[in-house]
Amino acid sequence: MKYYPVSRESVRPDDLRSGITTEAVTIRTTPGRTNMSNEPRSEGWLGTTNDIAEYALGAFDTPDACRQYLRDHGYIPLAECCEAIRTDDTDDWNQADGETWYPAICRYEQIADQFGNNALSRWFQYGEDEIVARIRGGESIGEVAKDLEKEANGEGFTLVGLEEFLQNLVDAQEPE
Repeated sequence: MKYYPVSRESVRPDDLRSGITTEAVTIRTTPGRTNMSNEPRSEGWLGTTNDIAEYALGAFDTPDACRQYLRDHGYIPLAECCEAIRTDDTDDWNQADGETWYPAICRYEQIADQFGNNALSRWFQYGEDEIVARIRGGESIGEVAKDLEKEANGEGFTLVGLEEFLQNLVDAQEPE
């Protein structure tokens, strides 16, 4: 028996612009099939239907080899994504339609300014002046972003598009 990881990802323009991860990989025991000719394929693009793109990521002789490939390429199993809300049901979720894996970034709830929700602005609503002062005081945006991301990770979040947000924040506040 072979094991086939197949990636599915939304390619809706709004999802792509948001920076939020929409990809999931399912380990299957049958190869993915192209959406037009329905031919089995173990590697490459399978097609896009209703703004959902599918890609075959290879064929592996054992489930452990497949899992190692996914770990080596930055994926984690659903159960690790759900650590904060783990229940006995998460193991059942993994077995329902093959084993499901996500990009490692999904272990955190993603916060991004998308669709006008200003989530990053709300995250920093009481600390924007201090952040700008740090940057104007000589710290690079990258250094400040790294510190802020580490702090957010400690609380179970990741901050998507943070460096661009910080640059816009500095640009919007005139020097004193």
